[in-house]
Amino acid sequence: MAARNQFFTNGSAKLAALMLRHALPAIYPIREFAAAGGLISYGPSIAETWRLMGIYLGVTFPLTLVARADEVIE
Repeated sequence: MAARNQFFTNGSAKLAALMLRHALPAIYPIREFAAAGGLISYGPSIAETWRLMGIYLGVTFPLTLVARADEVIE
């Protein structure tokens, strides 16, 4: 099941383009499909979900680790 979900998630832009080309309105389970050209989504952004998870769990990182990061998003 997870492999199938990964396939559709990674191919969201292609899938949305096919739906548009064939004029098929589609409702998607995650925001990335709608952002790729789909009609509407009823679910969250996967990237935003992962970002918020750190806030909800109270994850903190040592300054030595943050200093080594290529990019820090606050």
